[in-house]
This record gives sequence, structure tokens and C-alpha cells, in this order.
Amino acid sequence: RGVRRRGGVRGDRGMSDAQKIPPYSIVEMTNRHPRFYELVGPLLSRREVAQDLGAPVWDDDDKTWFAAVAGDVVIGMVAVRRKEVCSFYVAPAVRGEAVGYALLRAALRVLPASRATATDASRPLFERFGFESHGRRGRYHTMRRDIAK
Repeated sequence: RGVRRRGGVRGDRGMSDAQKIPPYSIVEMTNRHPRFYELVGPLLSRREVAQDLGAPVWDDDDKTWFAAVAGDVVIGMVAVRRKEVCSFYVAPAVRGEAVGYALLRAALRVLPASRATATDASRPLFERFGFESHGRRGRYHTMRRDIAK
């Protein structure tokens, strides 16, 4: 495989199209950002996203969003509110390609969170950032980490 970096894959000779990550950038925004609804809106309105997460994701005023944007398409997003990662999603086509890692790293550098809600699939990624499971709420793991260190 090629060397991963924010912005896609470098050195992708010999990789199939399915293995290549599209060039992307991570954009920090709130729902007041001039392009928020243009970029994130289509993702939030997709039925398969709500089904994958178990509920719709709302554009609350108190959330700060980090979106992985490839061209004009959001391929992943994370939202943080009051020290909690409250929304996290990566498009199926780029899962396992470090997009989620890059998103979570960017978000936690700017807004250190001590709590998160994770699915079974995202739990190992949250654990890489020091979160520990403190029980379940339905299909979700309630995750916590000490940020006072």
C-alpha cells in the first residue's frame, strides 16, 4: 500500500481503484459556516447514514464539526459538543483507510473530549485515543477518557 497522508494516498502504483483514498482535507466548521449545509447537509440527510448510526444526526448550534471533504463530497465527519464526541461517521467506501483516525485526531487536538459515544465498529478507534468503555446504552458504547493528564 501507499503512504497515507491527509489529502489521500501517495505512491499508489499497483493499487486498485477500490484501494485508493480520494484526496481530502479536514475542515472545521459549525452550522453557521457558509458551506456547512452545502457540504454536510447531504450526508446528514441520507437514510443509510441514520440507519448506520441508529438515529438521525442533528445540526445543533452547539456542535463543532470536522468534515473530511474530497472535492465537494464529505467522506467522513465528527462532531464535538461540550467535551463529548457526539457524532462520528465515515463513508463505507473509505472505512479502514485512516480517514476516521485523521478526523478524530484533528477534532481532539482542537477540542479535547473526555466522553464519546461509539458503535461496535468505531470503539477500537476511540480506544486508540485513550477512551475506555464505561457501559452500553442500547447499541452504543459510552466511552470516557481522562484529559487532565
